[in-house]
Amino acid sequence: MAKKRRSESVLSESVVSTSDQPQETTRGGGREKAILISVLRQTLLPFFIAGLGQICTGLFFERAQHWWFFLYVPEAFILVPALLGLKGNLEVTYASRFCTLSNAGQTNKASEIFFIARFNLCLIEMQAIVLSFFAALLSSAISLINCDFKQSHITVILSSGIYTASLSSFVVGFVMIAIVVSSYRYGIDPDNIAAPLIATFSDFITLIMLIGVGMLMLHIYIHKLYILNIAVLICLFCTTPFLAYYAAKEPRTSCSGLLLQSAIVVFPGIAALHPLIAGLAGNRVSVQSSRLATALHLSEYSLGRLPAGTTIWTFLNPLRFLCLRHLDSKVAFLLIVTAIPYNFLFVVVVIFTAKNVNFSWIFVGSYVMAAFVQGLLLFYLCQVTVYGLWWFRMDPDNSSVPVLTSVGDLLGIGLLYTVFLFLHRFAPSTVLYQQYQTMNITRQCGIDF
Repeated sequence: MAKKRRSESVLSESVVSTSDQPQETTRGGGREKAILISVLRQTLLPFFIAGLGQICTGLFFERAQHWWFFLYVPEAFILVPALLGLKGNLEVTYASRFCTLSNAGQTNKASEIFFIARFNLCLIEMQAIVLSFFAALLSSAISLINCDFKQSHITVILSSGIYTASLSSFVVGFVMIAIVVSSYRYGIDPDNIAAPLIATFSDFITLIMLIGVGMLMLHIYIHKLYILNIAVLICLFCTTPFLAYYAAKEPRTSCSGLLLQSAIVVFPGIAALHPLIAGLAGNRVSVQSSRLATALHLSEYSLGRLPAGTTIWTFLNPLRFLCLRHLDSKVAFLLIVTAIPYNFLFVVVVIFTAKNVNFSWIFVGSYVMAAFVQGLLLFYLCQVTVYGLWWFRMDPDNSSVPVLTSVGDLLGIGLLYTVFLFLHRFAPSTVLYQQYQTMNITRQCGIDF
């Protein structure tokens, strides 16, 4: 009975979420208020934990940028946002699909969970191997804009990216299943908590694995152990057809990197804040995207049909997002506004623990304002993307998160770079500025080995 009541509650919420008619009755207003309170209560702790995780990731990245892996192979700076974004998108997209199935009552039995999980894990593993190869290849190609071709660097980058994606996919995939199943069974909507926790855990684990595997690959290459590396790569690529075949049996089934490298060369302190500004916004917009996708799936509208009384132009209109007359826009502003104290707290913690930035209120205010602007743009884009994909008969559970988090990453590093340029002009004592061109050239092109 408890599970039935939870399913009915989610279905009731989905009807309200997909309706474009403002709730004017007392009953409708009370239901909206209850939903908003539920969202606020269920997301407070996950967002706080996710923020702490992003701080740890940023501080670890700030210190790791001076380790010999990044000094020898600075192309890794370009690979970091590409690989973290790729892995986060895969796992959060998987989580969004799993949340929809959970709320639809299709993961109540262990046999159902195992049936869905095994096919999706094979799909994620296959995607991780193939896409990480192209992400590493693209990172190496982008680095040629500023540096000469180095075969040794490309080999290390390709090996590091593929091994990291493959290993972390299994770890994060099983953690995601545990979070979604546990939250649903304890009466918590997994749409509200899965995305931030999974994305943060994925970023931290992937970054640690990338640096660790990268150092190992660098050691192997320096000591001429090519055969071992080539053999393992061939084995991984040989498994992808089998993974694809197995996954297909289930019927339901980096511009920012170049900017990050350029920014870190000039302002090393950006490394500590980049995971925070990209991760917090991506976590919150992933929650909104997952909620909207679940609501559409559980509503009476099939793929290609928008809610009654609306067209695609309704959702392209920014006034619909800003007027706060509909439940989805109210939830969006709730998530944006509650991000302000989190951003304030977390940026202060980062400033006092990072090595390359100093505290000032103008720094804190500039960062919080940049994060607020990023949030407004992302949540408006979320409205357009989810309903637009549904209108084009594409499942937003599968396609919206990669688009939104990629744009959020690009917006985050762009706005952060702008903040640091502003601070260098008006409060230069708060940020460390790399003044020596020879140091910048070394950081951009690395060391031959």
